[in-house]
Amino acid sequence: MQQVTILDPYERWYEVQQGACGICGRKQVDYCGGKPRGLLCAPCRLALSSLQNDRQRAKLIQTYLQRHAEQTPSQSA
Repeated sequence: MQQVTILDPYERWYEVQQGACGICGRKQVDYCGGKPRGLLCAPCRLALSSLQNDRQRAKLIQTYLQRHAEQTPSQSA
């Protein structure tokens, strides 16, 4: 009889993502319980949880970051 190995959700995501965060690729990851979507590092998990699955807010934040990345602060004399 052939032995079947059953991986728990963390092990499956770890294998699929090669041990890296699903957002930034950082190697220190944690498993997000509840509605499993993969492994995330602590900073990405915190950022994602603060968005509360609000895609519109994520788009607004992306626009804000892009707008301010293109601006250079004016320097006062």
